[in-house]
Amino acid sequence: MNDGLELQRGLDTKDNIFFSSFMAEQKESIAMWSMYAQPWKDGVMVSIPVKVFKQWVREINVVYSANPRTKEVDRGTFVYLDQAKISVTRVAYSNQGTNDEIENITCGSATNYIFKLVDDLSLIGYIKDDAWSYEKEVRLRADLGQDVHYKAVAIDVPEYVIDSMTITKGPRFDGNLMNRLRDEFDRKMKTQSSMFFDKLKYTPCDGCSYRR
Repeated sequence: MNDGLELQRGLDTKDNIFFSSFMAEQKESIAMWSMYAQPWKDGVMVSIPVKVFKQWVREINVVYSANPRTKEVDRGTFVYLDQAKISVTRVAYSNQGTNDEIENITCGSATNYIFKLVDDLSLIGYIKDDAWSYEKEVRLRADLGQDVHYKAVAIDVPEYVIDSMTITKGPRFDGNLMNRLRDEFDRKMKTQSSMFFDKLKYTPCDGCSYRR
């Protein structure tokens, strides 16, 4: 969590609730490229069609424990969805002040004024500060329940989801994307370039000095 508003409410549930974050937006965002696709020379965007994404979520039936450092999945430690819960939610954004009173909260095109935030665990992962509203975030949320405690989790990604993906190289991506993908795995992927590719003129300026 990179937002203090939700982090302060999430510390007690960090081994019960997990998220995978997506951007629900057809247009590219240079702000998102700058924030999340670093370093620039390696930055890519992975896109999944909405229809495929929804089918994938409906078919998830088990959540595995994983190693938070190596990302290795422990298939012997898991919880079925009759105990855990998988859901998809659009993040709402609030302008909460230091007195904990929210004057305005937005979610998609809906707006609610004079909203008083309740310190309830069920709200964790649903509300962020409106400084992050440009992310247009949608989250795949895994709620393990109060009796299951994992350090990290994993869910299966079926072949048809991977086959549906498009890999977009970032505005300052270095090298041939298809060749670099081929070095990682033996699979044909749909690829394309960012709409900002070749539009950002980049001059390294580390160590530059400025004079008046």
